[in-house]
Amino acid sequence: MPQITPLGLPLHDGAAHSDQKINDVVITELRDPRPLLEGGELVLTTGERQHEEIWQRLFTENVIRGNAAAIGFVTGLRHTAAPAAMLEIAEQSGLPVLEIPSRSLLSKSSRLQSPPGKPQGASLPTLSEHQRRMLDEVVAGRGIPGVLNRLSEATGAPTAVLDLSGAGLDHQADSYDWSTHRLHDQRLRMTTIDPPHAKTLLLSMAHSDVAAELQEHAAQLIHVELGRTAAFQAGRRELAGQIIEDVVRDALSGAEAGRKLVTIGIDPGASHSVLLVRSDDEAASHAAQLTLSRTAEVVADVGAYGVGVMRGPQSAAEWAGSLARHGLEGQDLAVGIGGPYPGVQGLRWAFLEAQEAAAHGSGVHQGRLPNMVRLLMCMPDLPLREVAHKAMQPLVDFDALHTGELVRTLTTFLDSGCSPQQTARELFVHRNTVRYRLEQIERLTGLSLASTENRVHLWLASQLLA
Repeated sequence: MPQITPLGLPLHDGAAHSDQKINDVVITELRDPRPLLEGGELVLTTGERQHEEIWQRLFTENVIRGNAAAIGFVTGLRHTAAPAAMLEIAEQSGLPVLEIPSRSLLSKSSRLQSPPGKPQGASLPTLSEHQRRMLDEVVAGRGIPGVLNRLSEATGAPTAVLDLSGAGLDHQADSYDWSTHRLHDQRLRMTTIDPPHAKTLLLSMAHSDVAAELQEHAAQLIHVELGRTAAFQAGRRELAGQIIEDVVRDALSGAEAGRKLVTIGIDPGASHSVLLVRSDDEAASHAAQLTLSRTAEVVADVGAYGVGVMRGPQSAAEWAGSLARHGLEGQDLAVGIGGPYPGVQGLRWAFLEAQEAAAHGSGVHQGRLPNMVRLLMCMPDLPLREVAHKAMQPLVDFDALHTGELVRTLTTFLDSGCSPQQTARELFVHRNTVRYRLEQIERLTGLSLASTENRVHLWLASQLLA
């Protein structure tokens, strides 16, 4: 038998944990709510997507893995009581399950006032009905636009969701003047939403206690949607990044590469530019990703880079302007732009060019076709560093043991066009000293410096280990 809380609500398996501190409340219909959980939350759900026992068990297991404090199961909508499968899993781990009748959750106000310009009527929807309609929009897959449509319908006032750069996350943001001076309007109600990675604001021109309650409910649903969308987009970026990385490494080529690129939205027959963004500042990096998502055909994650693939040319000046418009001017962002080049091979060249440009550090840099060494270094399947290490290690060991300068002599000799005289001048030593050191280098490496192939081999080795 469940115990009864002081509020008169049934609490299953909660005797040992009924005094547990709740840090936050999360409303979710996701089958895996872990992306929304940080630990210590009361997870409210109606079980809308948990029709079958397998999903009830999976949901409960995921709540447990997310270190939530308890489940608040809203009854009277989809289910008349918390499902037995959920209670069984919760009991095994000691997770409290609180049954909350929907009428007690949604009954603070019985009816809304008529929206401005609309007639009074006896059949106006109740507050709970408006809240239920918002939830129905989420369950039906209409997401943030659906929730905002219902909020505007209920309050008779414009609404919008904006990120902190001022960009709207739904079409309604463009249907009303949300400029900066509007934010000082005393009638404007702002609710802050903290989804993963970035704050957003829910704005409404409605200003009443009932409208405030509806806006808080909408904000909770939008929080869930933003978390779900962020997780979905992260998966898409990861998949796109893997395909692009395989193309750059030449693990995918020809018709197979073309087919894979089409699946992530890249036309292999078109010309594309590639833009790479990197920052050690997580907030700046995420804000730059948002900017990429508004301008790029495809957004991906490859290693430490955020990647944007765009049709046609992209200039450093244009993208610097985009950063400035979104409040990222002066941030510690390294941005490289490569291309445009046509086809699958062109995508590789554009990426490597952008990588070369991003290596210049903070700021927006236009790329140039990378040199042979950088091209080789971009092929991780080749044991280049191991081969370079084998060639140079005898010289490194000799210098360490004898305080010598064989490595420096070799690199100076190769960079001077293999001129002993020029090498002697740059090292401030006699030409005979240079010749003696070159003989030592040949003896230790087993490679003749008279051979062009050996010179190239040693030069690449020195560059790779530099």
